Amino acid sequence: MRTLQVGVNGEKFVEQALNGASTTKATNVKSASKTLIAAVTGAASERGVIAGVDERIVDYLKAALSDKPDARLGKIILGNINSPTLMIAEKAAEMIHLDHPISRDQPV
Repeated sequence: MRTLQVGVNGEKFVEQALNGASTTKATNVKSASKTLIAAVTGAASERGVIAGVDERIVDYLKAALSDKPDARLGKIILGNINSPTLMIAEKAAEMIHLDHPISRDQPV
């Protein structure tokens, strides 16, 4: 990690550069962003905000779309923008749950 920036309610909460990096210069965040998106998607799925990674992202971005968005956007699902590992893990969990159902109240 080269920089850490955290915002709360639109305000900077933490801003720190590490190992000579700068918080004002562009930084490659692909790996970190995949991890963050996977964590947020997992939390949203767990809380029932989203049904799973097969939902279309366009359904969540309607306010940000132009009047005539590219039709291909309707084919992109949450799993496409997320880490492939999350999709595999969610599908594996579904398969395991089908074979070995447990209630949420049951300790793991």
